[in-house]
Amino acid sequence: MIIFAFLGYAGHGKTTAAAYIYDCCMQEGTTRFIAFGDAVKYEASLRYGFDRILCDTQEGKIKYVDTELGYKTVREILVLHSKTRKTLDGEDCWAKKVIHKIQEAGPEFAVIHDMRFKAEYNAFKEAFPHDTLVTIRIVNPAAPISDCPSEHDMDDFKPIHTIQNDSTIPILYSRLSQIFSTYIGSSV
Repeated sequence: MIIFAFLGYAGHGKTTAAAYIYDCCMQEGTTRFIAFGDAVKYEASLRYGFDRILCDTQEGKIKYVDTELGYKTVREILVLHSKTRKTLDGEDCWAKKVIHKIQEAGPEFAVIHDMRFKAEYNAFKEAFPHDTLVTIRIVNPAAPISDCPSEHDMDDFKPIHTIQNDSTIPILYSRLSQIFSTYIGSSV
C-alpha cells in the first residue's frame, strides 16, 4: 500500500493535486480518497446546524452562521469543533478515524488531501510501515496564507516532496506525474 498525504496552506492547491494523484492511482488499483476534515465537517454541521456543503469550498468556509457558539464563520466553527474533540479524544483522534477506514478497506492506494497536524503524521507513521507514507507539500507563492493556527502546525515539517504550484494546471500535473511514477513500481 502507498499513502499519498498532501499538506500545505488553504487555497494552495492540495485538493487539486490530490485529486490528480487519486485519478492516477485509480488507473493502477483500488484507491481511497480521504480527508481528516471529512469527519470534522460532518460532525460540526450536524452539531451546530449549518449546511454541510458550506464546508467544501473556501467561499463556504468564510460564510457566517449563527450557532450556540455565536455568529462565526464556518471555518471558525470547524476549528473549534476539531479542538474540542482533540481535547476530549486526543490530538490524533481524526487521524485514527482515517487510519481505521484505510485499514478496513485495504486499498492499494490512499490519498489524503489535508494533512495539517504533526499528530496526524505521527499516528500514520505508527500505524503503517515506514515506506508507505509519501508526504507532498503544495506551495503556491501567489496565494495568501491564513493566520489561522490550524494552518501552521506543519510549517517546520520536512515532507518527502515539495511542489511549486506556480504555473498552470498541466504543469502542476506534470510535476505530480513525476512523483507518482517513482512510487508506482513499489506499490504492487
